[in-house]
Amino acid sequence: LPCGQIVCTAWHELGCPLENLHIGFHIKVIIDRTVCFAEVQYFTQVKIAMDNINEWHDANIAVISVLSALDTGLVQLSNQTVLSCKYLGNEGLCVVGVTSIKYVVVMIPHCPTLSSGIIEDHFFILELSGLDIFHFGVEQD
Repeated sequence: LPCGQIVCTAWHELGCPLENLHIGFHIKVIIDRTVCFAEVQYFTQVKIAMDNINEWHDANIAVISVLSALDTGLVQLSNQTVLSCKYLGNEGLCVVGVTSIKYVVVMIPHCPTLSSGIIEDHFFILELSGLDIFHFGVEQD
């Protein structure tokens, strides 16, 4: 990523022994101008037809599983400090261009009591601050 982070895939990381696990496959991504959190399943490259006949373009894509929207009740109760969402598995599968991936995030499992009174398995999202202004190896004039 431009910030210097390395994104892994769930397909690779979940097959590793625990001592070799990096857990770098949870991401912050922009989809249709909306910030989402997701799990990268795998990366691939596809050929896309261009407007000109017989012209093709290689596109780098990621298959991701998007998590649910943030629990707004919990976000409000915590003064915007607890970002919590639910893993949707195959229901959240979609394809994005790799350039839409912004950062690697940490997803910590937790079971909050939601504002509705329901207790569910969720993930607490932890973002590393400062990555939006930090770029490795980029020289400024």
